[in-house]
Amino acid sequence: MATEGRTFASVSRVHSRLRKLLQPALDAKPFWIRAELSSVSGSGGRLYCDLVELKDGRVVAKLRCTIWPRELKLIRQRLADARLDDLLDDGNEVGLRCHIQYHDLYGMSVTAVDVDPAESLGALERKRIEIVERLRKEKLLEKNSRHSVPALPRRIGLVASRDTAGYKDFVTTIAASGYAITIFAADARVEGDSTESSVLRALGQLEKLDLDLVVLLRGGGSRVSLSYMDNEAIARAIADYKYPVWTAIGHEIDTSVLDAVAHTSFKTPTAVGENLVTRYSQADEKLQSARRDLRRLVQLRLRPERDRIDGSGELLVSFTRRVLRERKAESQSHAHRFRLLVQKRLSTEDGRLRRSKMELESLARQCSSVAFRALLEHRKSLNKTVGRALASRVDTKDRLVERLLSPVVFNRLRSEGQRTAAWKQILRAADPARNLERGYALVYDSEGTLLRSIHSVAKGQAIRTELADGTVQSSVDSVMEKADE
Repeated sequence: MATEGRTFASVSRVHSRLRKLLQPALDAKPFWIRAELSSVSGSGGRLYCDLVELKDGRVVAKLRCTIWPRELKLIRQRLADARLDDLLDDGNEVGLRCHIQYHDLYGMSVTAVDVDPAESLGALERKRIEIVERLRKEKLLEKNSRHSVPALPRRIGLVASRDTAGYKDFVTTIAASGYAITIFAADARVEGDSTESSVLRALGQLEKLDLDLVVLLRGGGSRVSLSYMDNEAIARAIADYKYPVWTAIGHEIDTSVLDAVAHTSFKTPTAVGENLVTRYSQADEKLQSARRDLRRLVQLRLRPERDRIDGSGELLVSFTRRVLRERKAESQSHAHRFRLLVQKRLSTEDGRLRRSKMELESLARQCSSVAFRALLEHRKSLNKTVGRALASRVDTKDRLVERLLSPVVFNRLRSEGQRTAAWKQILRAADPARNLERGYALVYDSEGTLLRSIHSVAKGQAIRTELADGTVQSSVDSVMEKADE
């Protein structure tokens, strides 16, 4: 049902009306917009994003923006010249020269044709200054610098990204020095949205170790990528850290927030490593110099002592020679007296030996005659004993021969021979082989047990029948019990 008194317009007519209303703005010259980038994406060489205005952390206004390939190439080149290569990313503040566009399908948007790098640099600098000022008011800038650093730090904590050139430069510099410096590395992101959480986690891990100091570093990069290290949460963690923290963020001109709050800051990771190595090399040089000075001092102090020792040595040699001469004369005197005593003792012992020899020869002759007489007596007694024993053995032999040749023995041997023959005939008759030859058989089950009854077998059981000339293997078809007569 049509509604009377109402006029409806098409969508395209509404767009046409809006275009007419916006025509003065569409025809106007390009203008500058300061905004924060959001929802940045690219396609076909173009870049799309939202330009947003924030107030108290909330988006209060938003414009859709497009940068076409030709203008995008120009803008990227200008940013690269200002070391802001990574500026066209979410969350960065930019100053863009734009003009308004209106499309029937996509509505109103702006197209960026130029960029002002100084505006972005100013935003980054304002952010850095604001953080540093807050830390200064809270007296945190000097807090970490109150830690003392050992003259020769040996245990170094390292917060860095393992894949960066800065990490490799630092580690290579330390390793090439050859000094006993131990590095405890905690891998951390030093660029991107996860920088804050990653660095804080790495600092927490290293704080649990026994260290001399901690080094936080990253290599060079664009000002935008370096701005991730202008982080207030990381700066506060460094200020309250239990160890001194050295930084090498890569800023060549400005001082980063972390540099301001750190114990000591360096421009490059290599400079940190060289500082540590220089400490050791200087200490080594001082040690070598002290060693040379000590050697000279000792030589100066030892010279008079050496002269005194040389003089004492000459006196000692002279005294020793005199004592040796005296001892030699005493020894010769003692040796002469000892020879006389030995000769006297030898002559006395020689007389005693001659007398003992004569006594032994006389005693030996007496013992020999006694022993010879005893031997003769013993031989006579032995001959008598042997004669009696032989006569007894001959009598015994004659009696045994007489008994063996008697008729009783012959009768007993004949009787035993007959009994033996009878037993042989009995054993031959009981031999199973003779029974098998007469037609008998032996039946065994499968386990080799002799079967004595039909009750020991069952139908289908394997049996073995042994005959006189061989063995028959068979199985039981049936079992029949013997009928009663």
